[in-house]
This record gives sequence, structure tokens and C-alpha cells, in this order.
Amino acid sequence: MIKSVFFSFGINFINLLFPLLLIPFFIKNLGIGIYGIIVIVIAIINYVGIITDYSYAILGPIELNKLDNNTVLINNYISKVINTKFFLTLIGSFVLFISLYFYHLFENGFFCVFSIFLMFFSRSQNVFWVFIGLNKINVYFYFYTFFKILSIFLILSFVNTNKDLDLVFFIMGISDTLIIVFSYVFLYIKHDFKYCFTKLNEVYFEFRIGFSQFLTFLSLCSLSNSSALILGVMVKPEVVGIYSVAEKIVMLIKNCTGVLFTALFPKVCSIGTSDLKKLNRFIYLLFKSYILLFIVAALFLFLFSDYIIPFFSKISIEEIKKYLIYLLPVIIISALGQPAYMSLVITEQKNKYSLIYLGALFFNLLASLILCYYFNVYGIVMSLFLTEIFITSFLNYFTLNKFETNFFKNL
Repeated sequence: MIKSVFFSFGINFINLLFPLLLIPFFIKNLGIGIYGIIVIVIAIINYVGIITDYSYAILGPIELNKLDNNTVLINNYISKVINTKFFLTLIGSFVLFISLYFYHLFENGFFCVFSIFLMFFSRSQNVFWVFIGLNKINVYFYFYTFFKILSIFLILSFVNTNKDLDLVFFIMGISDTLIIVFSYVFLYIKHDFKYCFTKLNEVYFEFRIGFSQFLTFLSLCSLSNSSALILGVMVKPEVVGIYSVAEKIVMLIKNCTGVLFTALFPKVCSIGTSDLKKLNRFIYLLFKSYILLFIVAALFLFLFSDYIIPFFSKISIEEIKKYLIYLLPVIIISALGQPAYMSLVITEQKNKYSLIYLGALFFNLLASLILCYYFNVYGIVMSLFLTEIFITSFLNYFTLNKFETNFFKNL
């Protein structure tokens, strides 16, 4: 448990370190407009990456834990995922091509487009879930940390002007590719991994059983990335960059709920559903802890925003601060829904939380388009706020409405 928490936090800390170091650098060296383009590209990659990740971030480790370290069964399952992801990558590549055309990114030249596709491919083959399932998260942490820090060093050393935009994407893509290569080499040497083919009916089965979780991930990704893509259509890249600084600061805190989920999920799995009272007591403790933790975090951002924002950007500080303050309630609202989400996941109520997130996906896109059309950036802020209320309300309703999972009463 402690090891899982430590190394999961370490990996997510590196993910936090990336924007902390690079956002100020990009704005200073490339300009707020080029930073806006980077935000749009990363949002596209994140969206398309959800297609290839599908449901394996959650369901993959659970399936591997069921195989009792049987090498043959583990090899078959990992190979099945690889083969399934092959078809998902074809779909994702088509979506990426259309997205790049829609946002006029082909105008940046062949090398830039190639680098973006390299980023997509490397992230589509993410094997973090394998190392969680095999309880080797520490090994993945070493690979991930080394190559991510190396990529930060290379970007800070070789990216100097707005003409180096393609180099940013190339370095990110190469670093992620090397993580994959070293991960599979480790699996081959230490776990005797051998690839094998999979029948098409088994691939279809993977599509079917993971679809509900995929919709959940797609909805979560929409909440994190739709703002940049919609603003990219409505306003100039400079405005996208300014808003994204405020949103990124808030999301750095909000995404800590995901860090805690990843770290605590093995503990929740170990409790399981055999003792619902014990599970509910743990979820109730999480609920109280989340409230306190994220209220403190929101207050911290509010009180020290004048010192935090200049670290990221020396321009448009007042405008960024205004967006930041409007976005702060999102942190608290989101945290209130996470314990209920964890309860629904562990009690295998896929249909309920998938329905919630699917509804949130359409609600967010519709609200964002309408409100952004009339209110520009303020419309995006309102849609994000309303969507978080939608998700949190329904997650808690479906959890607390059933006595067995009511972590306030069934203790």
C-alpha cells in the first residue's frame, strides 16, 4: 500500500512538474500565442489517446490481479490488449488526422505533423497499467522519471524561438516512446513476456466489456480538454493561452483527486465488497478528508494567487487571476464526487457511473458551445462549473440512494 502510494504520487508529481517548469518557459520563449497552439495540440492528443487507452487504466490491473502470476495467462492478456489497441490506434489515427486538418495544424509543416503523430503513438501504447497489475510500479516510476526529466532538459536546452514548435512535440514523443521500449524490454527479461496473436472474437469481447469505462474516461477527458478545443475555434490562440494558464493552475490541484484515486484504489480493492460496512467506513473517511484537503487547497490558491500566477506568466496577470478565482469552486465540487465514484467502481456499478459521465459529456459539450458562443471565456468557465455540479450530484445520488453503499448510514 505504502509503495503504491509513494510511486503513484511520484509519477503524478512528474506530471505536475512538467507544466510547472514548461508553461513559464513556453510563454517567455515562444509567446502566449504559440503556447495556446501547444495547449490545443495536447488537448487533441489527450482526446485521441482516450480512444486507444479505452478502459485499461482501470480494468487492466484488475484483470491482471485475477491471474495469480500465471506467466502464460499474463502474456495472453497483455497480448490481447496490444492487439485490441492496434485497431483502436487505427481509429485514433483517423480522428487525429481530421482534428489536425480542422485546426489548420498541417500549415506548420511535415515535421510538426509527424512529431504530433509520434506523440499520439507513444501515448497510445502506454503500459503503466501492466506495472500496476504486476505490482512493479516502482520499475515504471524509474523509467518514467528518467525520460520525462530528460525531455524537460532537452526542451529547456534546445527550444529557443517560436520556430521550434515542432521540436517540442518531437521531444515529447521520443521520450514517451523510449518509456514504452524500456518497459517492454523489462517485461521480456524479468517476466518472460512473449507476444501472441489474438482471435478477432476476443478483441471484440474486449471492446464490449470495456465500453462503459471508456465512456467514463472520455467524459473525464472532455472536462479537462474541451475548453481549449472549443476556445480554439471561437477565439485567437493568445486568448486560449491566457485562459489555459488559469485553468492549468486549477487543474494541477483538481487532478490530485486522480492521484489519490490511483494510490488508494489498491487499498479499496483489498477491502472489496465482502464487508460493505468496512468499505463504507473507508469511503466516509475519504469523503471527510477530501472536503478538508481541497477546501484548504482552494483557499491557498485564492490567498496566494498574486504570487503564484507570475511564476507561470508575466503578462495578462490580472486577466488570468480573474479566471482563476472563477474556477476555484470546481476544485471543491469535483472532490465531493470522488468518494462516491470510487464506491460505484468497486461495487461494479458500471452502468450507473457510465451513464452519469456519458450525460456529463453531452451536457459539457452542449453547454460549452452555447455559453462560449455568447460569453466567450466566461461561458467556458460557467459550463465547467455546471458540469462538475451535474457529475457530483448524480454520483452521490446513486451511491447514497442505495442503503448498502450509503457511506453516511451503513457504517
